[in-house]
Amino acid sequence: MNLSIQSSHLILTHLPQILHWARTELRNEISGELTLPQLRMMGLVQQGISSASELSEWSGITLPATTRMVAHLVSKNLIQKKTLNTDRRKTLLSLTPIGHKKLNQIQKKLELRLATHMKKLAPSAVRKLSFGLEELASLTQLLTGYAVKNETKEIEVTQLFE
Repeated sequence: MNLSIQSSHLILTHLPQILHWARTELRNEISGELTLPQLRMMGLVQQGISSASELSEWSGITLPATTRMVAHLVSKNLIQKKTLNTDRRKTLLSLTPIGHKKLNQIQKKLELRLATHMKKLAPSAVRKLSFGLEELASLTQLLTGYAVKNETKEIEVTQLFE
């Protein structure tokens, strides 16, 4: 089997399973505070998706539902709206400091849970996985045209195993 096809198969087979695990963990973490779609919206805004129409397209939620969800997140002081001076019809969305803090706390907890499971792998496997994920990020940018803002700090692979 061609290596590109084999890699494509592995991505399409395992990524949904990993995302299912992550959604389950997130549901437990945000129970009662936020919904997964709201959390996803906050994550997209953090990554630079700054209009309701883009959020609608990226999340697969209708524009009216997206607008209501954004209004709810604004009312909880998690997202803020800013009208452009050059075109008052356009509104840009960004996370508030409270929204950044909340999203970062949730992401950090999920990262720690995943890192706990990764400790069960050999350090060489984690290193290979890390390099492969960097390439997956490049593929993501190639496919979508968006570069994901990577705000994580470099971590030595050996730190996972201490």
